Amino acid sequence: MNKRYIKARLDRTIGKNISNERKSRNMTRDELATLIKVSVGQLGLIERGERGVTAVNLSMLSNIFDIPVDSLLASPQVTVSGIEDCETNAQKNHKKLHALTHRLPDAEMALLIHIARGILETICKE
Repeated sequence: MNKRYIKARLDRTIGKNISNERKSRNMTRDELATLIKVSVGQLGLIERGERGVTAVNLSMLSNIFDIPVDSLLASPQVTVSGIEDCETNAQKNHKKLHALTHRLPDAEMALLIHIARGILETICKE
């Protein structure tokens, strides 16, 4: 992975965490932007991961939210309910896929499997 990709991914993670923390405290962007001394537009860019956040702002956010800085940097944890939702959706999609593909000729099925493997390999590399 290149540095730009890693930075963009980190910026999105941090931005999502900031947004989640703000919303969980029923704060508006305007209120939080005032506290960390940035414009509402800049905070929106940060929360969407389109702009990085400074170390000073991370420290301020940590104090405002009363959480450790590293919790703003970490990827959100997967919850049990999230896994169950994912499994339910996977089962539904499996049934739909089977209904669409069970009558395909072998050559077309082999091509479909080849394409799916390529997609999965690409996703897993990220």
